[in-house]
Amino acid sequence: MRFSKLIAASLLAAASVPAAVNAQADASQVEVTVGATVYGPEGNPVGPVAETGEGYVVINTGTNMATLPANAIGRNAEEQLIISMTKEQLDAAIAQATQEAEAALAAALVTGAPVSTSDGVVVGTVGTVSGTESVVLVHNTAGEIALPRTQFTTDANGGAMLVFSEEQLNAALAPRQEAAAAVAEALVAGAAVATSDGVAVGTVKEIGEDGTVVVERDSGPIAFPSDQFMVNAEGGLALRFTDEQLKAALGGG
Repeated sequence: MRFSKLIAASLLAAASVPAAVNAQADASQVEVTVGATVYGPEGNPVGPVAETGEGYVVINTGTNMATLPANAIGRNAEEQLIISMTKEQLDAAIAQATQEAEAALAAALVTGAPVSTSDGVVVGTVGTVSGTESVVLVHNTAGEIALPRTQFTTDANGGAMLVFSEEQLNAALAPRQEAAAAVAEALVAGAAVATSDGVAVGTVKEIGEDGTVVVERDSGPIAFPSDQFMVNAEGGLALRFTDEQLKAALGGG
């Protein structure tokens, strides 16, 4: 779902086809083809149709890819596609709607706030927010997931919402959850641990209730968070960093 689709509702009132124009069509929705030029009420071009879909039409104004409800498009006496806004008015409406949407999203993305999918299923909470770049979603079962801020919007109540459904989210998380299950199975006392580049580190000594894993090495035990482990191509337990990175983190030890 592109962001511009989210502002279509706010543009509907301003962009609805005048009754006199709409009456010229036999149905409330005229046929629109990609590439056709859309004109404003004064006959000046707004831009070509870039995309059509079920219930919507995307117009390229040259400044924005503006998504409008399909029934906002009509035809004038010359059989040209027409909307009731000029290019300038449409661009201004999008700019205002974008600003309002960004402000609403900023207010919704606060640590601990519940996050739902586009079909209304609460799947976790907001973890940390990195400026305008990314948001960490603390998923109910998959743990922390960093997502681009553009994957979030607000629901009808102003709450934080993902732009995809629960089914789509689960499909995207399936590989991660399968990997986590494989690590959980491999992470047992006595299991050999290597670095990501295959250098032996030691063996698992114990696993704390908080998920901390103590690895016994020749030079002494060292603790790692459980999320720093993976299963390598050979099915063995490995750390998520190389031998060189491990030595650098330990100061050469």
